[in-house]
Amino acid sequence: MATLGVFAPSQIFIALLTHWYERFKSVAAIKNVMVMTLAAVTGLIAGVSVTLGISLIHTVLGALLAVVVAILALRVKKIPYWAFILGAALFGTIRLKP
Repeated sequence: MATLGVFAPSQIFIALLTHWYERFKSVAAIKNVMVMTLAAVTGLIAGVSVTLGISLIHTVLGALLAVVVAILALRVKKIPYWAFILGAALFGTIRLKP
């Protein structure tokens, strides 16, 4: 129930705005707002990534994983999200073996 309360409002908001965005996406002001929003979101994601990375990398294996993910992110143009999930599951399985 809590997950629904967290994610439902934003999904409803996005669904409602999509209808109007299609109509007004050619307006210069809307284009500028979207460009600025993209820059802000990119900055926020980068900041959180660095903060989490610094606080979570305590071992050589963790640092190696961070380097591999960074190389993949910079070299490969489009990585499907399921590949990251599968990679994390594989890493966790290898890491947790006795």
